[in-house]
Amino acid sequence: MPSITFDLETVTPLFLSGADQTIAELRPPAFRGALRYWFRALAGGYYWDQPQKLQELESSIFGNAGSIGSSKVVLRISQMPTIDPYEYSMRQDGIKYLWFSTKAQRREQKTAREAIGIDEPVRFSLKFSIRPIPNRRKEQQRDLVLAANSFWMAVNLGGFGSRERRGAGSLRVIKFTYEGLDDFYIKALPKFSLKFKSEDIPRFFRGEINKIQSYTNHLLKLDPIQLTDTFLPEFEIYRSDIGNDFFNLFFLNKEYNDWENLLDYWGKEYSAYRRNIPASSRYVFGLPLKNIQSRRSSPLRMKVVRSLDKYFGLLSWNYGTFPTEARINSRDKFQVIEQFIKRFPNLIEIF
Repeated sequence: MPSITFDLETVTPLFLSGADQTIAELRPPAFRGALRYWFRALAGGYYWDQPQKLQELESSIFGNAGSIGSSKVVLRISQMPTIDPYEYSMRQDGIKYLWFSTKAQRREQKTAREAIGIDEPVRFSLKFSIRPIPNRRKEQQRDLVLAANSFWMAVNLGGFGSRERRGAGSLRVIKFTYEGLDDFYIKALPKFSLKFKSEDIPRFFRGEINKIQSYTNHLLKLDPIQLTDTFLPEFEIYRSDIGNDFFNLFFLNKEYNDWENLLDYWGKEYSAYRRNIPASSRYVFGLPLKNIQSRRSSPLRMKVVRSLDKYFGLLSWNYGTFPTEARINSRDKFQVIEQFIKRFPNLIEIF
């Protein structure tokens, strides 16, 4: 049966857990959830006004609790490492600010979150395979490639687990292998290993995202639709052909010898910036806050990538709707994020 195996390594600590949020644990559901999110983001630019159809498309590949049942794409963690997880000792003020929710809270009697891959990177393998369906070979390969493309987005633009939008949970692909794929589907796979000098990284990201979008369109038979640049989608969408009309991606062209100094720098800048803007303007960085208990993930992502044993940063953000009480109902409200990103020198715009 067709399969793809990714050999992975932690770049920043992973705050992953099961039912007990205080105990770190490597589990497939965290990765499956990320695949769903990034698939929805890739296909959502074509079904922004048809959420039911988008949900049906997502469920046809990744399953649901109803009539479709289990996911066609099966995830298994193999070569599971011996993990000795423990609390990350936050010595830097910037990281303390970014990862505040993982700390112990005496007043709330909350224990600190355990993390994986703190002192040394942790390696493990994640295998994608397809449930056997007679006479559906092409469809099986299609679904596997779509899952792999979604995984590329998750690994290179996002992360896994708690505080992934603030630099935690970053992974890198050491190598990947595949079995049972025809030539066309092999060509549809993006490049996963990031082994470039800093000047080549923006071109790599631009090229691979364009390729992923192109093959996603082809495999799903998506027809490009016109989107107005005043439109706020209900969920985050990525469409490389319309670029920063809906998502923005920047590369911080400065290399670091470790991830901690990079995230500490970001955290201090983020803290200083938030302190100097009105409380109502902070809503756009995510909810809940003191005055609004509705939940909404931050549109802003701080991402750490590792290439040739150096660490680099990516900053991205998406337009999208917010709960009514936040009163973020137009694009001009997102200028607060734009102004924050402009604080950083040596930025290269990718999209």
